[in-house]
Amino acid sequence: MSVTALTPIPDRPSQPYTTIEVITPEIAAVWLDHDTHNRDIRPSNLAKIKKAIQSGRFLLNGESLKVTGTSIDNPGTVVDGGHRLRAVVETDMPITTVVVWNLPLETQITVDVGAGRKFADELKWRGEQRPRDLAAALSALYRFERGDKYAGGQKTPDASFEDLLDLLEQHPHIRECVTTIDSMRRAVPIPRGAMSATMYQMWRLSPADANVFFTLLRTGAGLDEGNPILLLRRALEKNARADRKMNVRHQLALTIKAWNFWIRGDTIKLLSWRPGAASPEPFPIPIGPDQA
Repeated sequence: MSVTALTPIPDRPSQPYTTIEVITPEIAAVWLDHDTHNRDIRPSNLAKIKKAIQSGRFLLNGESLKVTGTSIDNPGTVVDGGHRLRAVVETDMPITTVVVWNLPLETQITVDVGAGRKFADELKWRGEQRPRDLAAALSALYRFERGDKYAGGQKTPDASFEDLLDLLEQHPHIRECVTTIDSMRRAVPIPRGAMSATMYQMWRLSPADANVFFTLLRTGAGLDEGNPILLLRRALEKNARADRKMNVRHQLALTIKAWNFWIRGDTIKLLSWRPGAASPEPFPIPIGPDQA
């Protein structure tokens, strides 16, 4: 096994030092026996790391495994890295990583206490516009496409950065929806990330109609009484002033119902959605012009 020392390894080290190591499944299995002071394994975190390893996206990025020992055969206690070691064993694939050796065990209390990097930070680093809204939109779209917790299904596990980047590559036009929804922030109070994902669902059914629908929702221009868009606009404005506000799921349901009425050309007197009580109403699904 090739080992590259970042600092000379002393015969009897008195201070922590670092090397770059290839951690094989065999090594990881031995080290896991010394993983006695780490937090319990979190399945969602483990799944993300395994997926990154299997897809070839687990890269040498400076993050380190941390141990109190001084050799592959004598790692001492694993201070940090239990999830990565478990992922190596379960995927049966090696990783190359920085290892920090000879750490005092008491340093573990300072590990992972900083602010974690968020997906919006990743998007900003990649030069994306409106990274926070785009991150929220992609997260909502990920849930929509996997049962959608807004629709009352089981909660979808959090997506990894790789999952969301793949989704952005598959659905690049969601950026346009984020831009459109962002332009509405002063005119109509809405949850921008989730609403961007909702608009994108409509955009996939009919781009032109989706653009018209949200332009009319923003401006309110020329909307007659009974127009579903006008009733939606009033409902969202009233919600913004209310002490007890509708949750995001409720706002999205009203938006989709208004869209469906509008696509069919219906005039309505009331726009509502009943999520609970004795006869709860199913979460609506957007329809296209060919379904009207």
